[in-house]
Amino acid sequence: MLVRGVLVLTTGGLGICSADDNDKVTRLQNLQVSMYEAEMDATLRFCDTISRLEQMVDATGGLEAPGAEAYEQQLSDWRAHWRGGQLQPSCRIDSLGESLYKAAGRMTSNHAAWNLTGQWAAHMRSLADKETRLQSCREFARFHENGWLPPIWKWAETTPGLDGAILEELLRDPEYQSYYAPAAGRALAYGSPAVETLHLPEGRFRRKRIQELQHFRILRRAAGINVQQLTHIVEFGGGAGETVAALRDLGFSGKHLVIDLPPMLLLQRYWLRFSGLPAYLAEDLPGRWHTAPLRRNGVLLMDSTGKHHTASRMMADADAATTLFLGFWSFTEASTSARERIWPLLARCGIMMLTFGNNFDGIDNAQYLQQELLNRGFHRTHYALSWHLEVSVGFFYLLAVRKDVGEVSCLPSLNCKDLTRHSIVAQGFAFEERETEL
Repeated sequence: MLVRGVLVLTTGGLGICSADDNDKVTRLQNLQVSMYEAEMDATLRFCDTISRLEQMVDATGGLEAPGAEAYEQQLSDWRAHWRGGQLQPSCRIDSLGESLYKAAGRMTSNHAAWNLTGQWAAHMRSLADKETRLQSCREFARFHENGWLPPIWKWAETTPGLDGAILEELLRDPEYQSYYAPAAGRALAYGSPAVETLHLPEGRFRRKRIQELQHFRILRRAAGINVQQLTHIVEFGGGAGETVAALRDLGFSGKHLVIDLPPMLLLQRYWLRFSGLPAYLAEDLPGRWHTAPLRRNGVLLMDSTGKHHTASRMMADADAATTLFLGFWSFTEASTSARERIWPLLARCGIMMLTFGNNFDGIDNAQYLQQELLNRGFHRTHYALSWHLEVSVGFFYLLAVRKDVGEVSCLPSLNCKDLTRHSIVAQGFAFEERETEL
């Protein structure tokens, strides 16, 4: 019906614009298309740069590669632009999937060496199967939605209290704004974009991150440990990499060694890089059998079934006073032979924090831990406490600090009291009884 005009929707409703106005609309639309295409071209170029740098550092020494610093700067810029663990462009997903598939081909074949407890055997077989199939690697960004094993985020999502009492305590902490907020409500998301996010006035929260920060609140308040002052962290069992991410957001910038099975190391590298955080496989280091200390700080992922030359290099310049060992459930869910190999490394750390259940896969963890602590003389060299987690029924903390490093306090505000202290683990060890934090 209109010959020289077009019908448009304006702020005032329907109106008629002239052919000149129509030309302006067309030019605006063309400009928007051009801007979109330019942005897509820029994203593809950025994506290509990240991918090429990633391939280069993995092939020329990983953490110690000559181009590692340039790669990490580019990845930091990418993280800032794409907001961490948010939806990523397909070019990035494709690159990460291909890198995962390539690494799995050389790391996941020796199942017999994994020496797994029963519950973890099915998880690792399933994960290794996914990582050795190219199509599954291309779809790895949908790990959570697909319900793949292990259910690395669902455990926290089904833990009661993390989005209630524990979150409220975190927000009320006197140091929340100055210490915790950058890793909490103000932090970029980590991991799968499909994980449920809680939107509050203080920011965005995920249950797994709340759980991690609760551990570090315990460490801070019961032992006075500021992670920003640590130089080395050894983590046995890295989960989805959330501990690494939380520590980086809290300001830890030292050497972080994650010890785990090959399929889990590949999963951790995938999600850390997906979220814009650099992480490297220990087996990509140049001169893997050398004993020289590692030159650079960063996150190194080491096979728990191999020889621990890398751990010695990572710890060569470590001071016990600034070295932390972490084992959130993982240490006491490993076979006793796997644990035995870790104790010498653990003993070099001046601070130790575990979470555990009394029994796992037929192993009496309470008796095991107490006997090992006594046999290794920790009762003479360490302050130590073990008490019930506030919201996880049947699970306990074990916090130990070498006597020449610091103290450990039993604080009712952290659910530590006579009634909640473990009846076996750390009994007979010295500790401080306080009503206020260190």
